[in-house]
This record gives sequence, C-alpha cells and structure tokens, in this order.
Amino acid sequence: MAQRHIGFSILGQTQDSQGGDKESRWEKFRPSVAFATQEGVSLDCFVLAYQIGQEALRDRVIADIRHVHKERDSQRNYTCNIKSVPIAFDDPFDFGVVFRALFQALEMLGSEDPGCWHLSLATGTQPMHFAMYIMADKWLLPMQVHLVQPIPGERSSPSTYGSILRPMDVSWPELPGYRAVFDEKRREYVANLLPTGKTQNSDWYATLERLEHVGIETDEPLLLLGPTGTGKSYLAGRIHVLWAKQRVPSGRDAPFMEANCAAMKGSLAQSELFGHVKGAFTGAISDHAGLLKMANGGTLFLDELGEMDLETQAMLLKALETGKFSRVGEMGKTDESKFRLICATNHDLTADVAAGKFRLDLYARIRNWVFHLPALKELPEDMPSLITHAMHEWQKRNSVSGNRAAIEFDDQALEAFEKFAVTFGWPGNHRDLIQCVNRMATLSSLERYGGRGRIEIETVRNEIREMRQLWAEHAKVNKVTGKAVAVGEFAHHVRASCPDSSLMQAAEYTLQNWVLEEAKENKAEAGRMLYGVHGKVAGNPTSVFVRRRELVGRTIERREPK
Repeated sequence: MAQRHIGFSILGQTQDSQGGDKESRWEKFRPSVAFATQEGVSLDCFVLAYQIGQEALRDRVIADIRHVHKERDSQRNYTCNIKSVPIAFDDPFDFGVVFRALFQALEMLGSEDPGCWHLSLATGTQPMHFAMYIMADKWLLPMQVHLVQPIPGERSSPSTYGSILRPMDVSWPELPGYRAVFDEKRREYVANLLPTGKTQNSDWYATLERLEHVGIETDEPLLLLGPTGTGKSYLAGRIHVLWAKQRVPSGRDAPFMEANCAAMKGSLAQSELFGHVKGAFTGAISDHAGLLKMANGGTLFLDELGEMDLETQAMLLKALETGKFSRVGEMGKTDESKFRLICATNHDLTADVAAGKFRLDLYARIRNWVFHLPALKELPEDMPSLITHAMHEWQKRNSVSGNRAAIEFDDQALEAFEKFAVTFGWPGNHRDLIQCVNRMATLSSLERYGGRGRIEIETVRNEIREMRQLWAEHAKVNKVTGKAVAVGEFAHHVRASCPDSSLMQAAEYTLQNWVLEEAKENKAEAGRMLYGVHGKVAGNPTSVFVRRRELVGRTIERREPK
C-alpha cells in the first residue's frame, strides 16, 4: 500500500487573508492555499490548523482550496481530503505554550493518520516554527515528518498563485550554510587560543581543535601538560574566556581565579584555596573566602599542580567530587562552589603517582581530558610567525618616544635568526624566544648605543653566541641535576625495600633482583651482566652470582608481611 502524504499548515491571519473576499485575492500569494494546491507533492489530505476567532477566514481559505481542486478534477487521478482542527494558543509568542499545543495536536493527528507529514513553515509565529523544527529533528511524533517552505511559483490562472515546496533539512550540521559558518567559527576560536593566531604544525592544530571543542563546550576538568614556558597559563586564560561566552552574557561575570601551587605549601595552600576564618592561625585577622569560593560560576586554574602537597590534594579531591569544602579553622561547617577546573604541570604525574608524590585518585579525577603542549623545538614551522609576533608585542609596549626608535629586522638579520632558531633545535621555551627578541630590539632602539631603527646582522650574531653559551651551561646543570635526581630516587627505593640494611647492601640486593629478572632467571647471564664475570679467568659466572647473592641475603633482614 502506497504511503499517504498529509500537508499541515497553520492559518496565517495576515498572509492568508490577503485580498479579503474580493476577486483580487486570486492575484495574491496566500501560503496555505498555495501549499494545499501545489502539485509537486500529491497530498492525500490537507490539515489546516486555526485559532478560535478565525472561523470566517478558515472557511474562505478552505472554499478556495476546494475551488482550485474542482477545476483540476479532470486532470487529477486522486482527491485530497481537507479538514480543519482548532488549536488554542493562549500566547502564540510563548514558546512553552506553543510547543505544548502543537505537540498535542500533531501527536493526536499522527496517531490517527501515521503517514508522511509535510509541515509548512510559511505561516505562524517564530516560536511555532522553532517548535516544529524540534519535533521534526527529535522524532518525537508517531509519524514521518518533513518541513517544507512553500514559495511562489508560476501563476495558475484563474486560481491563486501556485507554489513550489522547498524541503527544509532539520539535521542541524547539514542545514544550508550551517556547516560552513560552524567550521569558520571553530577556526576563529582555535586561532584565539594562540598568541599568533595560527600554527603550521598539523599535530598541534589537531590538538588545539580538540581542546577548543572539549574546553569550550563542556565543564569537564582539563589537564595541560608540557615543559615550562609552553604557554599553559595563557592557554588556560583563553579557554576560560571562550568558555564563559557560551554561558554568561559577555563572559564578564564568570571569574577566572589562578593559583601557582609551587608558591604555596601546607597550611598556606589550604588557606589560599579553601579560605580561613578569623583566628584560624596567627595572622588570620579576618575571614578569607579562598579561591575555590571566589571561582564560583567560573574557572579555577591551578598552575604547577605537581607541586601540591598530598594533604591539600586530598582536600581538593573532596571538593571536586562533592562541590563542598571547609575553610581552615571552621570545623563542622561546609561551603559550596561550582567551578570549572583547569590544571597545568610540567611533571610526569604518572611517575609522581608511582613514587607516592601524587594521589592516584586525584589523578584519575583530572585526567579525563589531557592535552600535551609541545616544546618550541617541536614547532619549527611556527618559528617565523612567533618571532614576528614577539617583535610586534615589543613594538606595542615600547611606543616611539624619547630615545626609542621604531624597530624592525634587517632582512639578512631576520633570515639568520630564523635559521638559527629552526636548525639549532631551540632547547629553550617561548619565554626564551621573547626575551631574545626583546634584547635585540631594545639594543637596536637605543640611540646612544648606536641604534638605527632596525636589528642588524651583528646584533643577531652576538645574541646567538650568548644563547649558545647560556644553553651549554644549562645542559651541564641539567645533566648533574638529572643524575642527582636518579640516584636519589634509587636510594629512596632501596631503603624502602630493605630498611634495616646498609645502603650498599640494599642497593646490591635490589640490583641482583632486577638483573636476575632481566636475565630471565639465568644466573650465569646475571653474573656476567652484574659482576662482569666471563668464564675461566674471573671464575664461573653462575658461582659468583650465587655466592654474592647468598652473602648479601644473609646480611639483610627481610620483613615479610604478616
């Protein structure tokens, strides 16, 4: 059996009454009449919805529709049933009232005749159109729904103007023009996340796109990871601004509270984050709200999160899970705050959790959305635009006045600096790059130092020489520091494993276990790996390993759990 097609139109008090009852009405485009008499879709039934008080207009419109159908009876091989239904809109501009009335009427009509319904958007108020959009998009009704827009077609003399039905696609991402506008707006938002407004690195751009989508459209915690100086603080601030625009008019009333966890320890961190009451500790001369409370309705940004102590981490976790917390010195009473959390750190939090320096439960709570920010050496394609941006920022801070001249790079100097920044692998960060440009611009702008209004090649060469020397010194320090950290972590591990033994004995015993596991329980291989024993000259490697293991084992008091 062929599917039935039903047309539905809301009687338009203004548009459908054009021409009144005069003959001139046939020269007017009346949407309901044109819709019911169009021939693009063969309607089996036409339903005209009207309000109380429109009975006269209803009768005239229906009569005109039947008149046109009668003229065409000889050419049509079917008849269209016409009926009208009253719908009470107490307020046709109140969306809630309109949606409820339309939904109830269409649900009843669809249950009685579950064919393919074509809803006209040519008449009715904007809330009525929006209500039909939602009902068609969400498939709330018990029938197939299509939205149509009748537009004037060729005049069908002597009847009214004919019409063409333009289908309206209610799949929002596919609406005409919507995807193009949406993509352009997303590109604009991504550009707003970067100081330069663009990046040539495809991986970094993909990360920013994902960050823009998650960071702006959701309230979930965000974790920004990356080396020092990669712009984590700047990025957090930009995310907040764009996020707030989605929720607060102009974003003005959404606070952005920032805390550097490296600068706060113990009770100071708890006081700053959760607040305190007067007299809670020496120096607490008045109540303090705390950053969590001040961030209510906005964003709390915790920089250097990896530096937060374990006790404060536990308090933060509770606040995140319950939205409740207590101020320092205020026992038995809780405060509430609803905020969006953004965290940033240059720590490897997974390693910190394994070392017992960071709580696993807090890490699990904040790692739902993790974004890795690349070091500058990973963005060689962006170096030219970053240098140009740093130059422009210096110009804005140092207007042309006094002994300062307007500054720009000499072509040769710019080429040399860009080449150095890209090919050297730039071990520094964004901050180092900005400081380089600032130093060169400042020296080149000071007339008493021979500044000529541009950064020349000799200035660049001097800066490169100084940067090479500085980074070489940093590399030495990092090498020593890295070794010290590694030795310290190893010592901590072996002391925890064998608390009653000397460090040397505990270290050898731990190494024996590691090497034996690495050698897959092959004692000969373990002896060769750990003691350098290779056979007849130095002795049997298996015997050496077993002898040393028994000797060290007898001196270590192992405490087995009871």
